Amino acid sequence: MDLVFPHHQNEIARSEGATGQTLSRYWMPYEFINIESVKLSKSLGNQLPLRDLAGLVDDARSEEVVPGFRYFVVTNHYRTTLNFTEEALEGAIRARRRLNRLHRRLRSTAGDAELGRLVKEREAARRARDWDRADALRADLEAAGVVTDTPDGPLWTRKRP
Repeated sequence: MDLVFPHHQNEIARSEGATGQTLSRYWMPYEFINIESVKLSKSLGNQLPLRDLAGLVDDARSEEVVPGFRYFVVTNHYRTTLNFTEEALEGAIRARRRLNRLHRRLRSTAGDAELGRLVKEREAARRARDWDRADALRADLEAAGVVTDTPDGPLWTRKRP
């Protein structure tokens, strides 16, 4: 591993001394960071500031770049080489978008006891490999407008009164 103690402690002290602000709440040094399989290095001039990442995706999604990059970083093991590519950033943005959709769906169904009971019953049927029962429950949920098939998978929603 490159840059062992006290390198990072010196970086933190220097940054905090210069700005008077906490540099970071979490410090996760990676073994190496590569950009398109080339080691990130000042001498190679292949630095990519976070503010410049937005230029890698279209303007409609530029607000998703920084959260997407954060997701990319935290989903990689911190003691391995991190290889940043545009494709990896795009994948992280898509994964984060899917997680956000799932979170919104779960929040919208929270507190609906009947839906919770039906979903649990369907999941129990699936675990028991009772596909007929699981399909019947899904059909009931679909007929009631609780589940709808979308290109991203099933969309579960609470039926509004």
